[in-house]
Amino acid sequence: MRPSLRSFLTLSCLLASALTVFAEAKLTLQDGDRVLLIGDVLIERENNFGYLETKMRREFPGRNFAVRNLGYSGDSPLGASRASFDPVAKGVDSLKMQLAVVKPTVAILGYGMAASLDELTYRKNDPVLNPDPARYGLDHSPAKFRREMLQLMDLITAASPDGKVRFVFVGPIKHEDLRASRPGLPNPAEHNAILAEYEKVLRELAVEKNAPFVAGEWQQTAGIKLAQGTDNGVHLNARGYRALATSFAQQLGWKADASQWDKEDAAQASLREAILRKNALFFHRSRPANYTYIFGFRRGEQGRNAVEIPKFDPLVDKAEANAIGISAGKPSTLPPEPKSETQLKKLPPLPRPDFKVEPGLEITLFAENPLLEKPVHMSWDTLGRLWVATSNTYPQVNPDDLGALMENNASKFGPSTGNDKIILLEDTNKDGVAESSRIIADKLLIPAGVAPDNRGGCFVGASTELLHLTKPGEDGLLSDRRIVFSGFGTEDTHHIIHTLHWGVDGRLYFHQTIYIHSHIETPWGLIRANSGAVFAYDPERERLEVHSKGLVNAWGQQEDLAGQTFLTSGADGNGISWGFPGAVLNATEGARRTISSISPGSYPKFCGLEIVQSPLFGPEWQGNAITNDFRAHRIVRFAFNDFTADAKAKSGYITKAQTDLVRTSDASFRPIGVAMGPDGGIFIADWTNPIINHGEVDFRDPRRNKQHGRIWRIAPTGSKPIAWQPLAGQKPAALLAKLTSPNRWEFEQARRELLLLDQASLQKAVSGWAKDEVARRHAAWLLSGRTDSTSELLAMLKSTDAVTVQVALRELGKANRLVQPSDVPALAATLKHANPRVQLEAYRALARVGTFASADAILDNLPNNPEDNFLDFAAWTSGNEVAQTWFKAIVAQPDLLNGREAKLDRLVKTADPVVSGPHIQALFKGRTIDAAGSGPWIELIGKAGGEAELTQLFGLLNKENALQPAARVRAAGALVDAALTRNVRPTGELAALGALFQSDNRDLRLAAVRLSGSWKLASSVPEIAKLAGQEKDPAARDFAFKALRDIGQQASVNALKTLAADAQPLSVQRGALIGLSVHAPVEALKVLPTIFAQLKKNEAVSTWQELFTNAAFAARLAKDFPKGLTPETYASALQAAKGSGRTGKALVDVLTPLTGGKAGERDYNAEVNSMVNALKRGADPVEGEIVYRKSGCALCHAIGGAGGKLGPDLSSIGASAPIDYIVESVINPASKIKEGYHGFAFTMKDGSVLTGIPARETTSDIIIRPGPGVELPVSKANLVKRENIGSLMPAGLVDGLEFVPKRSLYAFLGEIGKPGPFDTSKNNVARAWTFQDQPPGALAKSGPPATIYSLISGQLLKEFNPGRLYAEARFTASAATTKPLLLTGVKAAWIDGKPLELKDGKSTVVVAAGNHSLAVEPDLTSPYFKAQWDDVTFLGD
Repeated sequence: MRPSLRSFLTLSCLLASALTVFAEAKLTLQDGDRVLLIGDVLIERENNFGYLETKMRREFPGRNFAVRNLGYSGDSPLGASRASFDPVAKGVDSLKMQLAVVKPTVAILGYGMAASLDELTYRKNDPVLNPDPARYGLDHSPAKFRREMLQLMDLITAASPDGKVRFVFVGPIKHEDLRASRPGLPNPAEHNAILAEYEKVLRELAVEKNAPFVAGEWQQTAGIKLAQGTDNGVHLNARGYRALATSFAQQLGWKADASQWDKEDAAQASLREAILRKNALFFHRSRPANYTYIFGFRRGEQGRNAVEIPKFDPLVDKAEANAIGISAGKPSTLPPEPKSETQLKKLPPLPRPDFKVEPGLEITLFAENPLLEKPVHMSWDTLGRLWVATSNTYPQVNPDDLGALMENNASKFGPSTGNDKIILLEDTNKDGVAESSRIIADKLLIPAGVAPDNRGGCFVGASTELLHLTKPGEDGLLSDRRIVFSGFGTEDTHHIIHTLHWGVDGRLYFHQTIYIHSHIETPWGLIRANSGAVFAYDPERERLEVHSKGLVNAWGQQEDLAGQTFLTSGADGNGISWGFPGAVLNATEGARRTISSISPGSYPKFCGLEIVQSPLFGPEWQGNAITNDFRAHRIVRFAFNDFTADAKAKSGYITKAQTDLVRTSDASFRPIGVAMGPDGGIFIADWTNPIINHGEVDFRDPRRNKQHGRIWRIAPTGSKPIAWQPLAGQKPAALLAKLTSPNRWEFEQARRELLLLDQASLQKAVSGWAKDEVARRHAAWLLSGRTDSTSELLAMLKSTDAVTVQVALRELGKANRLVQPSDVPALAATLKHANPRVQLEAYRALARVGTFASADAILDNLPNNPEDNFLDFAAWTSGNEVAQTWFKAIVAQPDLLNGREAKLDRLVKTADPVVSGPHIQALFKGRTIDAAGSGPWIELIGKAGGEAELTQLFGLLNKENALQPAARVRAAGALVDAALTRNVRPTGELAALGALFQSDNRDLRLAAVRLSGSWKLASSVPEIAKLAGQEKDPAARDFAFKALRDIGQQASVNALKTLAADAQPLSVQRGALIGLSVHAPVEALKVLPTIFAQLKKNEAVSTWQELFTNAAFAARLAKDFPKGLTPETYASALQAAKGSGRTGKALVDVLTPLTGGKAGERDYNAEVNSMVNALKRGADPVEGEIVYRKSGCALCHAIGGAGGKLGPDLSSIGASAPIDYIVESVINPASKIKEGYHGFAFTMKDGSVLTGIPARETTSDIIIRPGPGVELPVSKANLVKRENIGSLMPAGLVDGLEFVPKRSLYAFLGEIGKPGPFDTSKNNVARAWTFQDQPPGALAKSGPPATIYSLISGQLLKEFNPGRLYAEARFTASAATTKPLLLTGVKAAWIDGKPLELKDGKSTVVVAAGNHSLAVEPDLTSPYFKAQWDDVTFLGD
């Protein structure tokens, strides 16, 4: 129960006396002390300012104590922000490791802000703050905070050398009210009330532990007057930290001259500079970038670089010794930091790539060294200048380079020091070539995105921070560096925050991707994002939101003229994605549902995105998307088809690949960014590096080009640049007119310049201008977040223009706090709009409004077009987001449920049980279930009921005539659902379940089997054994054996021994063997030889695989594998062990000699070097492609969309990776593993271990791929541990090949994706065929289908035909076809089951936009058959 307002005021009034008490508690630091600063963002940013440590050093000058800062934005006392890929509870393990490095004797604890913001986030339940109850639970309270603080103190004490630590508690700062000067910021009253509760916990702990408490107070300290100490209400600025440091010293009884609090003399500045240098070094030590590769689950690839991290220790000590000396008045012992430069050094030029350019286009050089180096991202400003973020530190800071700087040893200087830059390029004479360049910012750590603010400064995403750089100094460099937000993850530096982009709504969008885990404290709440996310930052309101989620490495964003957002990804093979608000794309951590891209088929990985709007290009180019295939050295184009215009309208889009703009075989050409320029040209940022692989290629590989970089310009051949003028300073009327310019740069920058106006001036300019529909939309975007009126947006809902309605709905969603209850019906009415994209935007807007009425409207109007997956997803997501609000209202007013039972049923089926469970249990209190099981309550109890509800349901199930037969089946199913998905069961005596075994209903009997196993009922074993021993019902038999394994105990062992006897059918013996391996391994070993002697090869391999999932049995086998088995048995065991990833290594080692192989360590480096040298002498990639197909590689890997998904897509492997990388990846797969293809071992409660690659998640299961073409659900409720085991691809897979075929295979892999015969960029040929025995429409039954993959060229060779007469491929047409279908080696063909008329292998049939099938009858006398259709996209599996 929270204290009353009076209690809160009383507490506040006691502040002065509390300060007086603790002013006497003096903290004295001695030689040898190790001071730990730990907490949330308050402590983390002390690392950047250093004022608190400066106070310490000046209070105790010359004393030899260490200060180490482990502050972490968003952190809880038990390390929620440090958990990274692990469950939240594992964050404490990372915390222990860091504490072990520090070994504290003094600990200053600065928590409370993050905890209070966390509670605020879950109170508000605003989906854009990304609350995640499934991961973080629903308890965000002071009581939990107190428990965790006590545990933290124990951890710190345990890490101390002598087990003694002096603690100091620092209270959180108050949320400052800045609305007088910044009206868009939140009212802090609610948050401050929450903060007071957390401060109270800290005060109480200080008293209990007899430790000082320092109030986080900086506004009222005696003698200090500071009007504004924060940037946004919750983050202290530099003056705020100076004031807080003075207050801190004062409260601890240290020297504190309040009259000088805001002054820093030269000695203080020198000391603080030395402290900051030390802090930066320790940051690299305690929070190293690329943690995933150095210490995490990909350490097998870059683990050798882990030895670099301890190298920071002597550098930190050296820097700290220097600070200690300076504090004692001694001169610095270190050379000064390198002087900032404004120009780059000149380097020898690189040769120009041999470009192949689309006819009618030309590519010219805009800038290279010495104007430019290593471009990562670029953005234009309103003056027509190009801001370029550059990095030669990437991918990792090098302690050796930093050490050389500290020694002033120029001969050892390297580039990886964290001194990255923002470079400003200008085309002063407007001829399409940059003449001017200057460095405008430096000393940045891997800046991966830049966005000019058009006031002379810029926003930059760098490492853990989003920065705002302003105020050019005398040298022209931006001198003021504000940390806007911090706490962004750096687990992988090509996933850190990047792609800064000003959206149509004036918000700054930027991305993080799959490996990044971020924890960001904002004035509006705490945001945690644990994989890919598109963030939207509103500078006016200091509000950060999660706009959409997913993608492995999103690195491109742009909006079309309707304001719809599109994305590309540098690590997904899915082309272009539609990023509407709340979209969840694959892969997203914890996602229960995702949506696909709008590009059917498979594509290379794309980086950067621009949508053409330029008078230089013809009408067929306008609205096309431009992106970069950086792996295959090409620039590509897509056209869009809008499905809302189709006869059967859908909400989404589909893209169609067009002719490439540019491509080259030059390995250094790496196009990674694209932007329309002021002169109408397309500008391309070129990373210029033969090495782009990040974790797979050594960070210190000498082939990494650390200095060069180029920017190119593409335009129609012979065209003149468009005449343009800077927009800065132009009058509002002129700028408004330019919003409809055909030049993208002009209309984008006109909007940016208009947004520099104050709110009143902007509203005045817009009010008299917005007359037509297009202008109304622009007005809505300009005023987004900058007005308190929604009247015009509500009026726009009545427009006959569907795009106008879409824009209004999206903006109303963003203005959700301003939407009144009386406005909801107007929004709800648009759910019935004829345009499905309007409906989608309506779902998303109503979810943001988040009231019971808006939730009810969503549930009242769910879509009924199953083909519109985007609309269905939007409705499903919106329902989930409003579930808690709807449930709370129903629980508070149970009468509201009348007539809403069906809605309740639908919502519980989709909502996370963590959210729905407490509400369903509350709603069911006092209710009963009638004999017919009326209403949804039986299923609701299964989905979300607790023990009490399940006990009541179980009682009805076993009570004679309490439930009708159909209701009994439903009740049994609900109990199974609760047991298997949530691991919840009834209480009391459960043996009564046995009566169900006698039922005539199969479903009831199977429910009894499954419940007996889950509840471990030994009394059920005799009945279960009967089902396990029969052959008529294989599914029932499998459930029975699973139950026997789950039950265990001697009763199960006895039954399994009987079932394993020779007299039993082989299928029964096999099931019994698996069960015995778990509970009676000695008995399993006795029957194993006889059973395996009867199994066929495939059966034997799968049986070994199941046996190896039992970790204990696998370990027993690895220690002493049975002797005397047949060679075939040993061979099948070895095959299964090789497919078990890292967990199978011990088995491979013991089985290899048993199969005649040679065991022992291999010299992989020697093998790689030998093969690379052999390839230099020549090889045949054409033969290699045949070897690839015959070796079964396509079962796991796709090329051009055709092939398996167990391993990475290889469509551009030859164009993107060095040959030594390719060879090593095949010989030793564990050394090179791509994102998303790590195998995991899932340890279950029964002791079994399932291995596979996670594909996706549902509410109850993780869906894994244990092998080619197989998907398997893993129950979360029964999961004990999830461990990364590296590659599932067995080592030595090609060892059996002769040398020449093996060399040819590598030659083929090295050519895939390059221009020529192995170019996979086009999907106009069918590469995946499903073979059948019968033609389309035949009534005769066909055998099981067989999928076969063609060559890259589309030719399916006769030798690969599985002996079937017919084959079928799938394709998508983005629009009605106009080009002919070309068939080679085909006798007859059908489209969607209708026969085609063929003439000389050609058909001119026209098919409509959508998905279709092509069936053919191959001519078996032809050496191959092939289908090509340049108008369509053929699909893979």
